[in-house]
Amino acid sequence: MIGRYRLTSLLGQGGMAAVYRAYDPRFDRDVAIKMLYAPTSEDDDALSTIKFEQEARIIAGLEHWPSSPSTTSASTMAAPT
Repeated sequence: MIGRYRLTSLLGQGGMAAVYRAYDPRFDRDVAIKMLYAPTSEDDDALSTIKFEQEARIIAGLEHWPSSPSTTSASTMAAPT
């Protein structure tokens, strides 16, 4: 569980983050949760923040579509080894 979300599967992962399929019981729907890996340096932290904010703005722009509700929040986790 992450907050109210129950993680159900890993959808994908890359150098910056992992994306999980999760269930949101409050709205009875599946969602995607992107979790950024904890930065290893201040430069990584700044770049990750910029990229995440750019992506969040793009996703927020899609909210006017009735079939694409989204919620954006930020979290970090340890990178896989």
